[in-house]
Amino acid sequence: SLAIMSGLQKRFDKIGFVKPVGQQHVQVPKNSDDPSTMIKVDKDVRLVREHFGLHHIHYEDMSPVIIPRGYTKKFVDGQISPSSQLEDVHRAMAHVTQASDIVLCEGTGHCAVG
Repeated sequence: SLAIMSGLQKRFDKIGFVKPVGQQHVQVPKNSDDPSTMIKVDKDVRLVREHFGLHHIHYEDMSPVIIPRGYTKKFVDGQISPSSQLEDVHRAMAHVTQASDIVLCEGTGHCAVG
């Protein structure tokens, strides 16, 4: 994704990036106005946003669904709503698409972990 992003930046002013489902996460400030409120985002999202300066889109839209440890059990037990997560992905894609000239969407990798 880094090479693709680099190429896109040479051709477009505002590049969007979304990793709809992330597994390995880090904590980042939700927004620059309130750095004390932290959210979890995929580690690749933080790398891409900071390296390429994608400050026109919010972290929460770049990484709408996180698969943390214990997710599979909670999903099987019915504690996680697939429709709610799908809505989060649709909302995030709509926000990033509206704010960007083009959007790169990165896959999650191996989702059976967790």
